[in-house]
Amino acid sequence: MRVLFACAGTGGHLLPAIVLARGLREREKDMEVLFCLSDDRRGANILDREGFPWETISVRPFPRSVTLESVAFPLSLLRGLRHGMALLRRFGPQVVVGTGGYVSGPVLFAAWMTGIPFIIQEQNDSPGLANRVLAPLADEIHVAFPDAVHFPGVKRRKVFLTGNPVAGGTNGGSSPPSVRRDRPGEPPVLLVMGGSQGAHPINRIAVRLLHSFDPLRFRVFFQTGERDYAWVLSSFEGLTPKPHVRPFFDDMPSIYRDVDLAICRAGAMTLSEIALWGIPSILIPYPHAAGGHQERNARHYERAGAAIVIREEGADWRLLKDRVESVLDKKGIWNEMSRAALSLRRPEAKDILVDRILALGR
Repeated sequence: MRVLFACAGTGGHLLPAIVLARGLREREKDMEVLFCLSDDRRGANILDREGFPWETISVRPFPRSVTLESVAFPLSLLRGLRHGMALLRRFGPQVVVGTGGYVSGPVLFAAWMTGIPFIIQEQNDSPGLANRVLAPLADEIHVAFPDAVHFPGVKRRKVFLTGNPVAGGTNGGSSPPSVRRDRPGEPPVLLVMGGSQGAHPINRIAVRLLHSFDPLRFRVFFQTGERDYAWVLSSFEGLTPKPHVRPFFDDMPSIYRDVDLAICRAGAMTLSEIALWGIPSILIPYPHAAGGHQERNARHYERAGAAIVIREEGADWRLLKDRVESVLDKKGIWNEMSRAALSLRRPEAKDILVDRILALGR
């Protein structure tokens, strides 16, 4: 069987596709998968490390305002559709899976035009533009948040509340321990990350936060992104114990196993991962996310009691320090937040989606 994944190269869209591709290969040894990226090649390095083949098509994002670029957008869309049709003819997939991003638009539309079944996997509380537009044509739509089941013009029976496929779920991978801890470790373990690309505002505040503890009270894993890595690393000279600083951690499940509190953005995949491991979180949503989806993701976790939300414009190291101490110094609060996080996890999502892809392909 051949399955084509169409997705943007950012971690939030690419990582669920990678988890599903791994799951498909585990089920069927002769499975062929191919990833379709935009011609900016974002995500190519990750796919190369994973050993998955990829190709690109040329298409531009949908313009959010009227500019000179918006005049050229219809031509870009037609070019992307032509490239998508050529890719489908060349690879010949039985199923196409779209995990979001503008590159998925022409590929999924080309699949519909040629009669190839396709699945949409929507990670966020607020569906993206490409997924909203193409949802009426999809064979199945799988979402991760209850509010996301309402797609305009889509029959409800096609939409399934499945969850996000994450590494460390059922069907292989490093999994959470069967016995849940009821208190933070000694010392507690803190994870700071701004997503796969890093986030300068979070990095800046977190560096000041960690320097406010003398000596540092935590073990710290700090994912900076490539751009901020050098200065964040140098800022911890003389700090004891020194945080583990990396531009990107390749094996997050091995880190999640020990983490007691995460300070992070509110990308859907990050939230699904920390829920799987029952990790309380302090969320600083990216304020410019399309449709405000990170804010909506974060508020869902806050209402459940799994997270504390701080808006970026009001964030500073003193406020962050107060929130960190309120969670880690009061074990009852930590325990309640950990239980709430676990209540939001859907470890079966990967298996369900792999089953549905195989069923459609057959």
